[in-house]
Amino acid sequence: MKIVNTPIAQLSFDLANNILHIKVYEGANMNLENARTHYQKINSLVGARNYFALVDASNHYTIEEEAWKYASLPKIIFNRKAVAQYNIALSNRLTATYFTVNYKTSMPFKVFSTKDNALIWLKSLS
Repeated sequence: MKIVNTPIAQLSFDLANNILHIKVYEGANMNLENARTHYQKINSLVGARNYFALVDASNHYTIEEEAWKYASLPKIIFNRKAVAQYNIALSNRLTATYFTVNYKTSMPFKVFSTKDNALIWLKSLS
């Protein structure tokens, strides 16, 4: 698998299962500028394929409202079918839940405490 680094995370794409693996860096700051670069690199990696995102958000990170709104625009994530985020940090799960409740996404988005549960859910959608 090819590995691509963005200002926010390390990316790799599992072509056989159409799953984009995203590992958020410790201390990542998802502001609007970083989000734009991040999604440009995602689109270069996956092309026009429909895909699912599996996000390892175990590390502490911050996300700004502008960046969340940008990352939720249908034109930015037109081929992303669902997002499963997993992490053990309660604070990260609460942040993700807050944004999903207050700023609706155009696709299914669930937060899990384990990678295995996140993968099971994603694979149930394909």
